[in-house]
Formats: sequence, structure tokens, C-alpha cells
Amino acid sequence: LSKGITLMLPTADAAIAAQTLADRFGMAKWQFTLTATDANRHILRYARHVTGRAKVVVHDYCYHGTVDETFAVLDDEGNTVSRENNIGAQVDPSVTTIVVPFNDLVAAETAFATGDVAALLIEPAMTNIGIVLPEAGYLEGLRDLCTKYDVILIHDETHTLSEGPGGMTARRNLHPDAIVMGKTIGAGIPAGAFGMSEKLTKRVQESLHLEHIDVGGVGGTLA
Repeated sequence: LSKGITLMLPTADAAIAAQTLADRFGMAKWQFTLTATDANRHILRYARHVTGRAKVVVHDYCYHGTVDETFAVLDDEGNTVSRENNIGAQVDPSVTTIVVPFNDLVAAETAFATGDVAALLIEPAMTNIGIVLPEAGYLEGLRDLCTKYDVILIHDETHTLSEGPGGMTARRNLHPDAIVMGKTIGAGIPAGAFGMSEKLTKRVQESLHLEHIDVGGVGGTLA
């Protein structure tokens, strides 16, 4: 902080921080952002890009910051609808999103079977409506289904990392394709990050040119 916190280029400490995250969470490559919302937006773009699919699956009454695709819930008939008081929505969330109940593997597979799903974005335990823990086998079942249907599995550990130094992912030996972190990694200073597995990193690197990144919706002036 004595040297300033607005740094236009990475410092040597960025590599140390990224390696620490890799060691704790098991993701090979990390990108720093300004918030967890940024990180979620970026990894969803990558997921759509590498899968060629448009939709995202989230849990009913999830919380992932101000990501447009996540302001969706289920109505009484089980349809995906905009969350009440979704301010200035740029598109009907049912166009971009499929909502499924937490702890419901049947609903998740039904969503994936449409063939339209690029990513499943979850908190390993829900934190927006109290703490809702996963039932035994649920998170492992989601991993199996994502593998079966080539859906990118993203763990948003912004809140749930409180379970341990590697969050729920490490403590429960889970294997997502990507992990998102929020401001807690910067002791409250605006910061976030997302990590990708070796496999997902390779898919991204092989489908993009470096010069496309900063004009393609991923990253930012100070990230």
C-alpha cells in the first residue's frame, strides 16, 4: 500500500499470489479481476466461447454478485423467470439462464440434456437465503453430469471459502473446471480472481489469440 494500489502492470507478487491460489484450490492458471462479479462474468464468457453454447445454469435464489444471468428464479410452475425487482434488466433471464433447485440432480440433468448449456455456476453451499448445505453426493453428482454433457463447472467460492484455506473445493476434494474468488483475498481491497484447470486453460488458449483478450470482454484496465 505504501507504493500505491493502482498498478497498470503485474508485479512479482502477482505470480506469488497466483501460485498460492493454485496450491490451495488446485486450479492451474489464475486471472486477477476487481471483483468476484467481474470474475464470474469473465469465466462465463470463456465457457460460452469454448463450448459454443449460450445458456448458463444457476441455482434458485443463488448469489453471484451483479451478473445479469444470475438474476433469475423459478416460478410456481418451475419456469425460469426474472427475479422480482431485477433493476433495468437488459434481457429476459429466461433467454440466457436455466434455474434449477439446489440438491436436485434430476433437474440439473434435465437442463444439461437440452444441449444448450455452456456452464453451471454454483456456490458449493448456498449463502443468499441462509446457509443451505449440499446433500451427500450432490456436488460430486454435478461434477459427473458436467463431464457427461461437456458443461463447464464453476465454483463461486467467494463466500464458501470460509470453510477452509482451499474453500469447500479443497476440503471436500471437489474438482470443478474453474473457481471464482472475491474481495476476501485482498482483505477487503477491491480484488477478485478466477482460476482455471489445465484442461480448460488449454481449451481457451487454443481457441483465442492473445490480442483478442482485452477487446473481447475479458479483463479490464486495472485487471
